[in-house]
Formats: sequence, C-alpha cells, structure tokens
Amino acid sequence: MKRYKFPHYGTLTTKIGASVWFVTLLLVWARANRLPITDAWIGGGLLLGLLLVIGGMVAKSQSHHRPLSAAGVAHLFWLARSCPHAKALAEQSGTPTWGEAHHVAKLCRNARKEIGQAFREHRDAVH
Repeated sequence: MKRYKFPHYGTLTTKIGASVWFVTLLLVWARANRLPITDAWIGGGLLLGLLLVIGGMVAKSQSHHRPLSAAGVAHLFWLARSCPHAKALAEQSGTPTWGEAHHVAKLCRNARKEIGQAFREHRDAVH
C-alpha cells in the first residue's frame, strides 16, 4: 500500500489560486449570460488567483532551503540504518536542508526498488 503524502502548503496555495481562477471564469460565463456581475469581481478574482499562485510557487521554492525539523532529522537517522546515502547525509556536520533530505529519500527508495528487483530475478532464476 502506498503511503499518503500530504502536499506542501505552497502546493495547496497554488491549487487554491487555480481554483479561484476557475471560479472567476465561471463569473465571466455568468456575466456573458446577462447576470449582473461587475468588472470589479472579475478583476479581483484574477488578481487574487494570480497572487495565490505566485505566493504558492515562492513558498514551495523556498522551503527546500530550510533546515530539517527534529522529526525530519529523526526520520533521516532511521533511514540511515539501511541506506548508505542517508547515512552519509546524517554524518555530515550541520543540519541538512529539506531539499537534501528529499533527494536522499528518493535515492533510498530507488535503491530499495533495485534490490527488490534483483531479489525477484534471482528467485525466478533459481526456481
């Protein structure tokens, strides 16, 4: 079963901005069908959506440069028991950043998949 990963708040902000744009398009459609919607609502929706999308992108890009939290460091040390990439990152001086931790976690997942594939190939060759 695949583990659920909650999206980053920058991703959520960007998605909310896109949803605001969608609602604004609905307002434009409603105005085209002669409903009394002013330009201020449409302009406000476009501006708010743009600000949310840009703010979410900025938040997402800056989060990779922040140092790991205590829970993130604990998870890194747990990964270091079985993954040499995580062990190398845990042994370096200073607190690693979220970007480094995500990269190492991806390397560890890929290594685990390769080991599992090699085991299955060996098992199939023996039987």
